[in-house]
Amino acid sequence: MDRLPALGKIRLGMPIADWIQRSLSELAGQSLPITNDDAAAVARLEPIHRDPFDRMLIAQALHESALLLTADRALEPCGAPVHVIS
Repeated sequence: MDRLPALGKIRLGMPIADWIQRSLSELAGQSLPITNDDAAAVARLEPIHRDPFDRMLIAQALHESALLLTADRALEPCGAPVHVIS
């Protein structure tokens, strides 16, 4: 599958569900549901990043005491829960 996501940032080469499952397995990770507390935590974030989905990920990482791995350097100023990889 070579279809681009809406923003055209990445090409996965496989269906998204397969990519997610493989990535979680390789990273020994887990998916987390978005809870009401996670959503409420977004309102308490400093206005470092404007993307609402990224803000949700940051809030969830803080709320769950989890590490957010990302290649998005724009999230670097968020501090502790964010680890930028390349």
